[in-house]
Amino acid sequence: MKTRKIILIVLSFALLFSCKDETTPVDVDVAQEIERKWECERQSTGMTYSVTITKTSEDTIKIKNFNNLGSDAVATAKVYADNTIELTRQEMLNTIIGGTAVISEEFQQIDWTYYVVQDDSINYNEVFTIGEITKLLR
Repeated sequence: MKTRKIILIVLSFALLFSCKDETTPVDVDVAQEIERKWECERQSTGMTYSVTITKTSEDTIKIKNFNNLGSDAVATAKVYADNTIELTRQEMLNTIIGGTAVISEEFQQIDWTYYVVQDDSINYNEVFTIGEITKLLR
């Protein structure tokens, strides 16, 4: 009987000290993290311009001057917790746009793949960065 109590005590301590701390990860407000002015570079031409991203809700942003169409060109996009953005098909200033983006873990860069339809369909790959333009080779 005494041996049984000792075994139970040892097992209790083993269970107590073998448990891992199951802390809940901190939720990051991705839309808030990317809310600011970004410098953009169109990889196909090297053209650079600025856009401004504004958070409108927890998962929605507005992008002013999208595709360098001017300050009246404001696109609406959904932001997801996995650091992606979905720009659903929409029309602005007689231009149809849509696409997706991936946000870097440090929220310092957004890599876009999107389409623009004016006369013909044109695909673009763009890089949004903070401040200084960084050119990615592909």
